[in-house]
Amino acid sequence: MNYEKTNLLQTWSEADPFTVERYTQFAKHIDKKSLCILDVGCNTGRGGAMLKSLMPAAKIYGLDVVEERVGKVPENIYEKIIYKSLMDLEHEYDGLFDNVVAGEVVEHIAPDEIKKFLDTIYRILSPGGTILLTTPNPDSILVKLGRTDVYNDPSHLSIMKSSVLEEKIAQAKFKNIKILGSGKATRYLPEKFPFLLPFGSYLIKANK
Repeated sequence: MNYEKTNLLQTWSEADPFTVERYTQFAKHIDKKSLCILDVGCNTGRGGAMLKSLMPAAKIYGLDVVEERVGKVPENIYEKIIYKSLMDLEHEYDGLFDNVVAGEVVEHIAPDEIKKFLDTIYRILSPGGTILLTTPNPDSILVKLGRTDVYNDPSHLSIMKSSVLEEKIAQAKFKNIKILGSGKATRYLPEKFPFLLPFGSYLIKANK
């Protein structure tokens, strides 16, 4: 799968208006003692810049498959920028990261590579490390009312119900799995709202 080619089909990702808020949500779930974070799908670094501002002592690595986008990342955000697919990450990174964040990334992974994607995250996390990922919610009220943007996006290859992704994460041996609301609805509702229906995306948090 040529993920650089498929991701270039999504022309608006660099200007996603919710990116900064998404990473602010991630930061709330990251132990401030964490020293090393991998930002999967770092794009042009807007989310990483927010993490760095909130956690200036953290060492943050950025990873993305689109060379054009990582070339636009400002200096002094990431310790290192990795231009490749997560699934191709070398074993030298095994156990390195206290946290792996992936904002609106897993839906860009082909269905037959979701297991490899999650297994790789498990491999590179330190013992007890945390995965934090968001993805579009196919059970949101907007989708049920007929909004099909997430399905029509040509770069979206795997739109999963929260129960489906939760099961896949459990199969990858992660523990303490929590599902929370994400997206613009968090401006008005708590992320722990008892139903995912109002949320355009959901967040899954789990530990190695």
